[in-house]
Amino acid sequence: MARIVGAVVVGVLAFVAALLAVLSVRDGAFEIVRSAEIAAPPAAVFDQLDDFPSFLAWNPWQDLDPDQTVEVGGPPSGVGAWYTWQGDSNVGRGRMEILAVEPGRLVRYDLRFEEPFVAHNLTEIAVEPAGDGTRVTWRMTGENDLMGKVAGLFLDMDAMVGADFERGFVALEQEAGKAPPAEPAAPADTDAAE
Repeated sequence: MARIVGAVVVGVLAFVAALLAVLSVRDGAFEIVRSAEIAAPPAAVFDQLDDFPSFLAWNPWQDLDPDQTVEVGGPPSGVGAWYTWQGDSNVGRGRMEILAVEPGRLVRYDLRFEEPFVAHNLTEIAVEPAGDGTRVTWRMTGENDLMGKVAGLFLDMDAMVGADFERGFVALEQEAGKAPPAEPAAPADTDAAE
């Protein structure tokens, strides 16, 4: 009996060692991308992206835990604006900060998860005119550590996160369609001043 148990233990250890060896050389880089057409003008869509109070109104993860704690800080919008969240196991804990803004075109975010797992991803949302509306492209990139690679054997993260992006597009379209974007200030009438 001891020989059988020993053989099973050795077999399991050999399998785990082989699996870890395969995973250690497997590329951990990932990219999740989804695009959608939004029935709202690009300026109205962009207004939802570069400040977190607006972002939180359509964030697809916000309603997963209505009791989560959220804090918004930094400048009111643009580079340096940030928000943190802490909630149940559905949303965990993390921080997101705006790294770069190309006005009317793109917002790039630094996304850090602290619970239920640790991860650091870069995310960007780009907008461009598309007929009477806007084409929105949401991209997340990162590098899986060993545990992320193991999880990737059992979970289709592209499908899971991609589905969240698609839910976000629906909510983004609703929020962007509520009010027209702010119009730029009209230039002063120089003839009247003379």
